[in-house]
Amino acid sequence: MSEKQILAALEITDHEVRLLVAEFFNSRLNVIRTEKCENKGMDGLAIKNPKEVVMAIRKVIDQASAQVGTRIERVLLCVPAYRTKKDGVRLSKTIDNYERKVTSDDVQTLVRKGFTHTAPSDMVVCNWMCKQYITNGIVSRRVPLNDVCDILDIDMDLLYADKMTTYDYASVVESAGLEIIDVCLDNYAVCKEATIFEQSLHKNVISMHVERDRTTLSAIVNGSIEETKIIYRGYGEWEKALMDAYEVNESIAHKLLLQNMDSSQTPKDTPVYMWTKNDEMCMIKETELHACVLDKVQQWIESIRVVCEPILQFGLTNIVLSGEGAELDGLDQLIANTFKVDAKTYYPDTIGARNCCWTVCLGMVYAYVDHLQLIRNHKFSVNEASFIEAIKRKKREEEPDDSLTTKLKGLLFQEQKK
Repeated sequence: MSEKQILAALEITDHEVRLLVAEFFNSRLNVIRTEKCENKGMDGLAIKNPKEVVMAIRKVIDQASAQVGTRIERVLLCVPAYRTKKDGVRLSKTIDNYERKVTSDDVQTLVRKGFTHTAPSDMVVCNWMCKQYITNGIVSRRVPLNDVCDILDIDMDLLYADKMTTYDYASVVESAGLEIIDVCLDNYAVCKEATIFEQSLHKNVISMHVERDRTTLSAIVNGSIEETKIIYRGYGEWEKALMDAYEVNESIAHKLLLQNMDSSQTPKDTPVYMWTKNDEMCMIKETELHACVLDKVQQWIESIRVVCEPILQFGLTNIVLSGEGAELDGLDQLIANTFKVDAKTYYPDTIGARNCCWTVCLGMVYAYVDHLQLIRNHKFSVNEASFIEAIKRKKREEEPDDSLTTKLKGLLFQEQKK
């Protein structure tokens, strides 16, 4: 594999486009750049104005490319988990080399065979998971390279998404002049970044990914995404309550909601925002902020609880919150109190992308890197030679000029000043 693995992950949400550029080096992920741009071309999940979306994509690509020092040519693309379906298949292959040892070619052959599995006519494969490997009757979750056996069996999950939605998202990316390395479902990416698959081996997990206009709910059981449902309600309702009550713009409402409110604490009678209107001083107190928003939050939680009730009846369930709306302080505690289960907000711990909104982009990178040993076509987002040259050029620009000529000039100017 290439020493410098530069990957750019692109997420198109209901209100903005997000791009994360990262370098995977020595099994560590280093975030190089993150960019956001307002996206006015969406109507919920649907792309209503492709030109607006293409412009937003080009803007984040141009901004990130300028900072990276070379052109971003390819991206990992996130698609929404709309009308998803899971199909489990078992694949088998005789190990016919003279040592009877499992090789990477054997595993790659079975993985490619899984892609040929007949998909529903209106769906397309977005993700796949090798759940377990079986050699000599022994079941393992690790890739059994070099194990001696006669037959290798793999249990694989194929995750499908709506074909038209996937093609629409891919179309705007290609119209922006980019090549798509791979596609990834947003709920799968969340599970990869937040290690939800591993957690679900001990307890059922409900993933709640909260964005402005929608909440994606996924039930993960025994390492598999068993069910997904999208609720077309999100933190935009809470912002709108503030905008209607105090006539503040969306940006101010967003900051008040996610930076000035703790929904699990008793509010104080202190100002959190002040402005002038018609030469009069206006203010919003913490108590008023809570009174305006908390009822809307509780309504949202109740609508989510109704959907999650079937899996909650099985008990032993954890809830993991992600997405931009999950940054509302105390939201996890409110949900835990309502659902009577453990709930927590997932904050990425990767330097440079520690906000909840970057969970999907980070997960896309990990999902792709984890599969590199099982695929043959290794593609990355920038030209490696160009990227290395950009790094060298930047170092040269930052290095101080300690040449003899420079030192003599300094001495000369000092003599002239005397």
